[in-house]
Amino acid sequence: MNWRHTLKTSYVQLLAVVMVFILMIAFGYLASSYVLRAQLINSGSQLINAAEANLHTNLKEPEAMLISSVFSIQELINSGHFTQNEIHSYMINISEWLIRHGEHITGFHGIYGLVRGEYLDGLRWIPPADYVPTERPWYIVAKAANGGVVSTVPYIDAQTGTLIVSYAQEMFSINGESLGVVSIDVLLSRLENYVKSLKLSEGGYGIMLDGNFELIIHPNPIYIGSPLQELESETGVMNGGINPSLELIETLKSGQDVIAKPLWTIDGRKITIFLRPVTHGLYLGLVTLESSFYADMRVVGVALFAVGFGLMSILVVILLRLSAAKNRSDENSKAKSNFLASMSHEIRTPMNAVIGMSELALRADTLPKMSEYVTGIRQAGLSLLSLINDILDFSKIEAGGIAFVQSPYMFASLINDVINVALVRVADKPVLFTANIAADIPNTLKGDEARMRQVLLNILTNAAKYTNEGYIMLTVCAQQLPPAANGEGRVLLTFEISDSGIGIKKSDIPTLFGNFVRLDSEINKKVEGTGLGLAITKNLCIAMGGDITVQSEYGTGSTFTITLEQRCAPETKRLAVVENPAAKRVLFYSEHALYAESLFLTLEDLGVPVTITIDADDCMQQLITGDFSFAFVSQGVVERVVRLKRDHALKTQPILLANLGEITSYQDIAAIPMPAWSVPIANALNGIASGYRQDTDARWIAPNARALIVDDVATNLKVAAGLLLLYKLQVDTCDSGKEAIALVSANRYDIIFMDHMMPEMDGIEATTAIRALGGEYFKTVPIIALTANAISGMREIFLRKGFSDYLAKPIELHKLDEVMARWIPKDKQVRTAADQTAGAAADQAV
Repeated sequence: MNWRHTLKTSYVQLLAVVMVFILMIAFGYLASSYVLRAQLINSGSQLINAAEANLHTNLKEPEAMLISSVFSIQELINSGHFTQNEIHSYMINISEWLIRHGEHITGFHGIYGLVRGEYLDGLRWIPPADYVPTERPWYIVAKAANGGVVSTVPYIDAQTGTLIVSYAQEMFSINGESLGVVSIDVLLSRLENYVKSLKLSEGGYGIMLDGNFELIIHPNPIYIGSPLQELESETGVMNGGINPSLELIETLKSGQDVIAKPLWTIDGRKITIFLRPVTHGLYLGLVTLESSFYADMRVVGVALFAVGFGLMSILVVILLRLSAAKNRSDENSKAKSNFLASMSHEIRTPMNAVIGMSELALRADTLPKMSEYVTGIRQAGLSLLSLINDILDFSKIEAGGIAFVQSPYMFASLINDVINVALVRVADKPVLFTANIAADIPNTLKGDEARMRQVLLNILTNAAKYTNEGYIMLTVCAQQLPPAANGEGRVLLTFEISDSGIGIKKSDIPTLFGNFVRLDSEINKKVEGTGLGLAITKNLCIAMGGDITVQSEYGTGSTFTITLEQRCAPETKRLAVVENPAAKRVLFYSEHALYAESLFLTLEDLGVPVTITIDADDCMQQLITGDFSFAFVSQGVVERVVRLKRDHALKTQPILLANLGEITSYQDIAAIPMPAWSVPIANALNGIASGYRQDTDARWIAPNARALIVDDVATNLKVAAGLLLLYKLQVDTCDSGKEAIALVSANRYDIIFMDHMMPEMDGIEATTAIRALGGEYFKTVPIIALTANAISGMREIFLRKGFSDYLAKPIELHKLDEVMARWIPKDKQVRTAADQTAGAAADQAV
């Protein structure tokens, strides 16, 4: 299933399904959240109401007990029949009774007081010398209450050191004179345990604040005595610098309850807090951890998401399968149509070159010209053959009928052929091609040489297509494997083809070896190919028991790694061996660091000592002072090396590292064509290298006419320009519609040949733009459609689109004659002698 195409055609329906389920999940989650928060507020309010009522009930007990005790003590004193000791004994009896019934009474600790100027304690406690009863909180608040029952705020008891609340009342005689103050202590431990136990969910707890909004009850003792705002983290501070805790305090000061307010604690937990003013100036609080309380809501949310996602996934799969079933037949038909259209274009391009170059070769007046044209024919023929082979190989692989021939072959010959073809591919680009071929590879291998060559050329050609500058590097090494059952040697060859080309997007790598795959087709419109090369290569590698992988970074380059097992004779020779290598010191110079690294690795592999220089002057100095057997140098310094050898009578043998197309006038100098690799280097060091030399050597015309050719394929431009030179025209060429518009605006052409299919701006768009420039010249200048689309009716279509005429590729000379005769102005056509002879013969025949 073509998921990308299916998703593209069905994305509206898929988006609708996804949005419906997202809304369903979101609505369910929000509804659950709303219900749960309402439950939180209701449960919290109910719990704090119950806690307040319980607190009031518990604190009423000591008040009633104090009133009863004060009344009894006051009556004993007023009767005049009881001594201080008897009153003290009475207070002791009451305290002991309270202690015995402590399980049922709220934390009573004992009765004591200042009675008729003497401190009496029901628990028999003897205060220290510095204890001043009149300065204690219980005495002070009682004196201020004028006989009423009053309680203190919580404070630390001098006897026990614990937190207590004292209830106190002043006593009076019959005459209204003060008899002293009686107090009863209530330990807050029981109250503290009760408050701490308050919770709505796991992890929740109760707190209590005093009148200063300081904590007097909290599960964590380190917070006791701390202001409420010190519990809050900095993340809880709201806009404007206002702390939520300060807002809570202001709410309590106004007499209102704090209901379910959020707060971030200093330990990073979010809480919901309830606070309410209660008796005796205290504030009762209820704290709930949101993470615990809303755990159920998260469970509901996860359940909703799981159910919703499951239903959504089922519907999406059903929708995709329905859409895929609907589109599958259309895709297959479209794929075949696109493939045939691509084949038509790809085949016509080299055919045009073959026919055009053949015509030029027949008319060539010099041997170098003929050689150039024949070379073009050969290259175009090889391209055409490659296309046909791709189609045939793919068909064989699809049918499972591909066969492999296992026969001995020379590995050096294979590598040499591969390198030569790759060189032609990058000859016109600023690309350095290097080859690092291990010298210990067996020279005679057994396998399918043709398929090996095909695999390597496919990857190298691919690298050449997508690398416009930088480098391409071929690295080959071998690993000896245990012998086969029949005694034959086994070797695992590893080929790495690295380049600095455009690279491959990470998302495209999984589909890279698929059928008819051409990545970034819009960007790579000018790159020829069927999209079958990598698919064929992958299948061939697997069929031969190997594999191919790729690593790439988009915009940086790619590295393809091929592993293939081959057989070899047990005692086969190495690929390259240098005789007496240690005695053959080599000085190397090249302007390119990449060449230097490659040659250094190769010579090191061959066991030859080498000195690398990348500075020409340093190379010359090393040559004079060093004792080198050979000097491997580039074209730029070879003549200086020859002069130094002659002037200083050096024994060093210069060897030219010649790039494609470079020549030297010194015919006695051995040369190695770049990229230099182990075999030619070993041959040169062994004295086998040879001298290197490259030889350099119409019926009517219109020398005053000017023509423009527009085509995005360089070979087509060369063919068309070569054919037009037969007419002695002044010919300009360009490879894009935009450049054509600029040239036409700046110059006056007598005829324009415009290619149809071009990237960015095609021929129709460029012609329309030229016609729209205004002026009689732009409206009438002859623009000839130059296209490989030769189906019936295309001429009429081009004429309607603003073209003046139509010429199909490959260009046929007699049709070109017709177009030229029709559109080149008659006053610019000059008859040649051959044309005049032909015309006279025709007149006599009439």
